Amino acid sequence: HYPQSIGLLYSAFTAFLGFEVNEGEYKVMGMAPYGSPRCVDKVLQVVQQNDDGSYWLDPQYFSVQYSTKHSYTRKFTELFGDPRDPELPFFTQTSGFPSYYGTRPRNFDELCRYNQHYADIAASIQAVVEELILGLARELHRQTGLTRLCMAGGVALNSVANARILRETPFEELYIQPSAGDGGGALGAALFAWHCALGNRRRIVMEHAYWGKSYSPDEIRTAINSEGMKAQFVEDESKLVDMTVDRLLSGQAVGWFQDRFEWGPRALGNRSILADPRRAEMKDVVNNKIKFREPFRPFAPAVLADASEQYF
Repeated sequence: HYPQSIGLLYSAFTAFLGFEVNEGEYKVMGMAPYGSPRCVDKVLQVVQQNDDGSYWLDPQYFSVQYSTKHSYTRKFTELFGDPRDPELPFFTQTSGFPSYYGTRPRNFDELCRYNQHYADIAASIQAVVEELILGLARELHRQTGLTRLCMAGGVALNSVANARILRETPFEELYIQPSAGDGGGALGAALFAWHCALGNRRRIVMEHAYWGKSYSPDEIRTAINSEGMKAQFVEDESKLVDMTVDRLLSGQAVGWFQDRFEWGPRALGNRSILADPRRAEMKDVVNNKIKFREPFRPFAPAVLADASEQYF
């Protein structure tokens, strides 16, 4: 019942940590590993979980019910301190200091200590949210005895929590619709109309996430020519793959574009930036020179299915 929501809980901390609500939650998850969950006891003052998995957000700390600009109250800041200044770059002693941040400031150590406090808060809310999700999953399994779990909602995109569900609960299989956040509501509405409003019996199975727009070769050529870019057209796919591999092996990053784009916030191979993960410097190359994003932001590894056990 609104506003009892793990998503609203996480978004309040997202705002407090200086990120945009409904956009920056994944940044909080990415920041968490650079901190220690030293503030878990404080987080448990604003949210409590019962033995049956249900939870309760203390309304004294949240203002989502009556404010469209602020998701937390003064009592929240009395507990956690001042919110992080979103204008300051985020870095810690362990995250690295990317070149696009400019010259390293004279008060670097002081700023590291400042940011470390917020990294610790990120680690703490992440740890508590994981426990909340695990509590819900365990209770759901106790009630149903089933081994397959489907999840939706923005919180379902928290990949760290999802991994713990598979490791630490009796559920054996986990399915998360690729656009599990608010954007996926459009798909849900369409499926509701198809099955419930229209009464169709044919089951629709979502076997892939590539439902976005595609571009023909002529459209691609037109776009390249209009920008005056150099291009080489390669019809042989095996040759194209070899050329791509050669570039990756030599330390270059490759923008990979094929077929329809992905439905949801994750790049899944059709619109992706590729780099060789065996080269430690590629993390900074992709973050610094291509995406211009915070140094703590993670990447998604991709391997052949039959090699997954070798790497994970």
